Amino acid sequence: MLDEYMNIIGYTDEEISLIKRSYPISTYTESTLLYYIKNIVNYFRRNSLDNKDIIHITVTIPNIIITSTETIKIRVNDLNTLGFNKIDSFNMIKKYPYIIDMSFQKIKNKYNCFLDLGFDKLDIIKIFTNNTELLNIEQSTIKNRFNYFHDFGYKRREIRRIFSEIPEIIDCNINKINRKIDEYQKLGFNELELIKITSYLPELYITDNTFLETEFNDLLDFGYKQEDIIKIIKKVPLILKNSYLNNLSDKLDNLIKLGLTKEEIVSITSINPYILLYSTDFIKDNFKNLESNDINKLEILKMIKDNSIILGYDKNSLNTKIKFYKDHKLIDKIKDNSKLLTFNIDFIKARYKIISSNKKYDINDLFISDNDFFKKYKVTRYEILG
Repeated sequence: MLDEYMNIIGYTDEEISLIKRSYPISTYTESTLLYYIKNIVNYFRRNSLDNKDIIHITVTIPNIIITSTETIKIRVNDLNTLGFNKIDSFNMIKKYPYIIDMSFQKIKNKYNCFLDLGFDKLDIIKIFTNNTELLNIEQSTIKNRFNYFHDFGYKRREIRRIFSEIPEIIDCNINKINRKIDEYQKLGFNELELIKITSYLPELYITDNTFLETEFNDLLDFGYKQEDIIKIIKKVPLILKNSYLNNLSDKLDNLIKLGLTKEEIVSITSINPYILLYSTDFIKDNFKNLESNDINKLEILKMIKDNSIILGYDKNSLNTKIKFYKDHKLIDKIKDNSKLLTFNIDFIKARYKIISSNKKYDINDLFISDNDFFKKYKVTRYEILG
């Protein structure tokens, strides 16, 4: 009956034999064991564990079969006092069954070790629920790994993020981490840049170095070179977040639909990679806004190629500038040199007020250097700005 019941659960004959041979289980009768195993199976099922989980737990620590469920409940309550909820606790038991037999003081010591290093309770819960085996490592290992990253240049909050996202790095071979650092430095990242990108994407420490091919496959297929991508990452590490990576293809397609060639897109986004962070709707909206100012599509494309920053400008600010230039018959000049749109409009208006009072003024003097402006109008930039 016992073997038949365990086969129905999903145990193999080898697993059944292993459990039955374990001491002191081997001293119990089959009928008694059948009672105990049914009891433990029903208990774990009530707490959302499936047969596969139950088999893993009982094969790992067979003695749990003859352990009172009250003992497990006590351990769950112990974990609850540290902030772990019931789901967390059973997930930890599922991942690392030895937690049931582990001294609660040992668990508390590991928990407090992270608290002492500046981690908050949510960080610690995330670390242990994701990698429960860390409860069994030495506290000195945790402290040494923390100090390694701190000495490298990471801030405490950055280390907290890395440990929370990839807790396995805490017990990772230090030579493996050093090799990773060497690999990324050979790609062209210095220490500060490496800290930035691994803070955004901690997985870089535990994945192989094909992340450029995997995470940025859309860019490589589009025509970007590896050095283009590295340049983009250095300027905006934020692009490493999945919320941006997952939409790269759509953003590139959107820029093509607006009329830019692949070569032009590679060029302007390498110079101004923030474009790849903007949503497609944001880009479309800003493009339409320029068209609403009586600027045709070819003119807009030229303006973008000359000064791609305008794609990220606030519409109201841009419209205020364009209106001023239209009112003073300077719109053609702006179309030919869209970089002029980056000038602060209040500064330009203040300059206009000064030059318009001079009979010999030239409207183009709005854009001359501070030095040339002072020579002609005897007013410094600081005086213009008030």
